[in-house]
Amino acid sequence: MAVQAITGNNTPKNLQEITAWLSNKSIIIPIWSSISQGGAMFTKILVVFSIALTTLSIEAQAVQIDAEVGFGGKCRQGTWVPITINLKNPTNDTIAGTIATIDLITKQPSTHRTAFELGGPSEKQYTHYWLPDQPGSEAILKVMVDRGRVKDENKLIVKCPYQYVYPDNMFVTAVGPAQATLNFLDGFQLVALKPGQSGIPGSTSTQIRIEAGLIDADNIPDRPLGYDGVDVLVLADLAPSRTAPEQLAAIGMWVASGGTLVVNGGADYQRLQNSFYEEMLPVKVTGARELSSLNSLNTIPNIGIPIENAASVVIESQLKPNARTLVMQEGIPLVTVWDYGLGRVIFLAFDYTSPTLRAWGGQINMWKAILLLSSKRVPLASPIIDTSSHTTMPGLPPTQSPIRPHQRESTTMGSIESVAGNMPSITTPSLQIILIYLLAYLFCLVPVNYFILTRKNRRELAWITTPAVIILFTIGAYGIGYTMKGSRLLLNTISVTEASTGIKYAAINTYIGIFSPARRSYGMEIYDTFAVTSEREQVNANQYWLGGTQQQTRRRGWKPINVHFADTTVLPEISMDMWSMRSFRAESGCDLGGALDANLTVDTKAKKVTGRISNNTKYDLNDCQIFIGQQTAMIDNIRKNSVVEVESDLSHIGSNSIHAQHKIKLSELELDLLTSILNQLPTMPKNIIITAWSDQSPTPIKLKRGHAERQSANCFLFRVSPD
Repeated sequence: MAVQAITGNNTPKNLQEITAWLSNKSIIIPIWSSISQGGAMFTKILVVFSIALTTLSIEAQAVQIDAEVGFGGKCRQGTWVPITINLKNPTNDTIAGTIATIDLITKQPSTHRTAFELGGPSEKQYTHYWLPDQPGSEAILKVMVDRGRVKDENKLIVKCPYQYVYPDNMFVTAVGPAQATLNFLDGFQLVALKPGQSGIPGSTSTQIRIEAGLIDADNIPDRPLGYDGVDVLVLADLAPSRTAPEQLAAIGMWVASGGTLVVNGGADYQRLQNSFYEEMLPVKVTGARELSSLNSLNTIPNIGIPIENAASVVIESQLKPNARTLVMQEGIPLVTVWDYGLGRVIFLAFDYTSPTLRAWGGQINMWKAILLLSSKRVPLASPIIDTSSHTTMPGLPPTQSPIRPHQRESTTMGSIESVAGNMPSITTPSLQIILIYLLAYLFCLVPVNYFILTRKNRRELAWITTPAVIILFTIGAYGIGYTMKGSRLLLNTISVTEASTGIKYAAINTYIGIFSPARRSYGMEIYDTFAVTSEREQVNANQYWLGGTQQQTRRRGWKPINVHFADTTVLPEISMDMWSMRSFRAESGCDLGGALDANLTVDTKAKKVTGRISNNTKYDLNDCQIFIGQQTAMIDNIRKNSVVEVESDLSHIGSNSIHAQHKIKLSELELDLLTSILNQLPTMPKNIIITAWSDQSPTPIKLKRGHAERQSANCFLFRVSPD
């Protein structure tokens, strides 16, 4: 039987009312009757208050919290960290609020917060994103309830221990149950090459320590930046039918932005026959087949111990164009790889969790060989920085080597950021104007003022004329500043979407510049469920911590800001001074809705490019150009769901070629952005890149509490051939 709580307007106020109230409660009638017969008043009161306290506690129980940091309690320094949080509301009331981490220094909730709402009684999982700004061994989470009633606020704080993965290590995370773990790789070293090794002019060897993590398939991040600190993600048994679409899309976007994905095979081939794996895998799955052994794995270099002869069920498949087979047995590709965007996907046709593979003494060397295939390139507009020398693996060109996220900086970042901050109204007066104005002020204040008052024989009025001159020139200085700085609220947005032809997932980097003509606060909402936002901070790189030392962090100069994560990303309070500028960045990804397919032929002698481009994306692509090394060719606008035949002359990229030769109608902001991108594009002749522009932003942004004059530039980059 349910116990009714003593709440609301029906709450009894004295013993007689309590007696009447209790007489209507069937659960305690037998108890109350027996006590009433004894006539023990003290006992009656004791029972009444006990029942009241019990029922009230049921009405206002504490929210139950369970959380885990990163991937099996592991996360990389200086990167965004996902925190999986399970909230349980045992009450009948709806509870809503935000989740935040507690700053280790200020002891206050952090600025990044995740909104939640739970009806009662219910249980729900959330993923909170955290960029730790101090070293530590535990994250402190606080659940702040804005709507609903809880019993004990102190119970809404939970401590979550974690272990840091150092930036120079390779972090490999498996997705699946406990048997999918790769913790047997912990502590082993990968031997890489960097400039000086024997046999390669100017190279030396270096070692990379492996660290392994594990996360359940239900707990994987729903934003691509949740994998910010992961080098290689291994999908042991991820079933798309039991995974949220946002979680699957986040994986695809992360790979497209430079992540390395390893997909496990085995007997369950139907798990791989769906749209997600069809998009990501280098093969087309056709079925499963039993092999008497996996002896072909012995051909992997430096494998050491041969695998025992035991029957294994593997995936049958057909190789996709541009994919490579690394290990083949009886006509079945056992290990295949292809580049996906800036990242790489490796497919294992066998099940690495099977008893045969687990008992094999060569599995560590097998995994080392697989991890050497990892490639971590970064988008041109990415803020990634470099903390160590680039490594090069044997047999791979430098751009294909496993450079991890913290190991490379895109030098375009600074120039793109400066384009976003290019406000026409923000101009500084020249030194000449300042000197002329200052001399005019001094001339009027002293000689002119004195001459006029002396001539009129009224020098006693200097106490009036002197402040008047000061006030006049102060108003004049304000007027000049107002004229030069402007009275308009300005919003610049620069969005660079990077993908490759033939794939639908892309990486997005958006830079936002806000100029305020007055001292006030604004709000901003980013209509992108995958975005994670931070603010530009001009500080000395040595101020950042990294493993307890004063080294550069991965995201130098960017700090967390007051952001609420929900269906949209909300910046509720952007405080600005008069004539001030603030810069923000949103890192995200998108599903283009389809692929841009290109079949192009380049005739270097005739200086022509011919072929066909099919736009299967959801965007109209305008003012398209092809860039091949230092040459460019103009293409017509390519509307969505349309095909364009290409037959264009190639011309050298010159200072006036973009506008004069091809007559592209770009805005000043778009032209500045294209110029900064061209400065960083690969110049090797084999690299073919298509640039395009769209009126539709993949990351829509709205500024609140102010009407802004807006400039925007939405650039799309498609790599036709790998770098």
